[in-house]
Amino acid sequence: MNRDQAQERIRQHVGARIVRAWKGHGSALFLDLENEPVTKSIFAGYYWRSEREGVIEAGWGDPNPAIVEFCKTLDGMTIAAITISDGVPELVVELADGRSIRTITHDEPLWHVNVGPKLYVFVDESWTFRCDNDPRYDDDELERMEYELASAAHKRWRSTVTTDPTLFCQLCRFYRRIDGSGHLIDWGVCISPKSPHDGKAVNCHHTCKEHEIDESNAPSE
Repeated sequence: MNRDQAQERIRQHVGARIVRAWKGHGSALFLDLENEPVTKSIFAGYYWRSEREGVIEAGWGDPNPAIVEFCKTLDGMTIAAITISDGVPELVVELADGRSIRTITHDEPLWHVNVGPKLYVFVDESWTFRCDNDPRYDDDELERMEYELASAAHKRWRSTVTTDPTLFCQLCRFYRRIDGSGHLIDWGVCISPKSPHDGKAVNCHHTCKEHEIDESNAPSE
């Protein structure tokens, strides 16, 4: 398969409506489209950004709450165009409201577009266009379930946050993540014997008067 053939296969999604946008596999962005035989249709990879008139409005490096809110703005949007860029094969999804979502390649392109049951257009590790089952991401349904559970927990565990990034709980020596890599839910457990939050779930952007910087995570000057 060449670039033109891949482009022709993914063009079927032009005019489709996004019924749900969500994040999984760490910082990856997923777009579920209407009237599809499977629940997931577009995977925008781990590295991506959203632009409007050349200005970046959101991206993979944003904190979880910001990405969740961004995903909500995609729900109901119509895809105006979907293309593969020249040169480095980035996926570009243009929306009817003027925004575009673009993948960012690190080492190899990490995106795929569902074009049928268990059938995806993607670029493999040898930079070859393929239309096949993508073996790199065969557990997306489990990721979706994990995301739903994490999102529900985030809504239940509402917390105040500080605007001073030097005081974030995630930088405290007594903060322990409850999510491994911490990509699905921005929460952890406080283990400070002096803190009123000892033994409780705290948001990574929360703080308290017993905050102590973990020097290994301290931001560089």
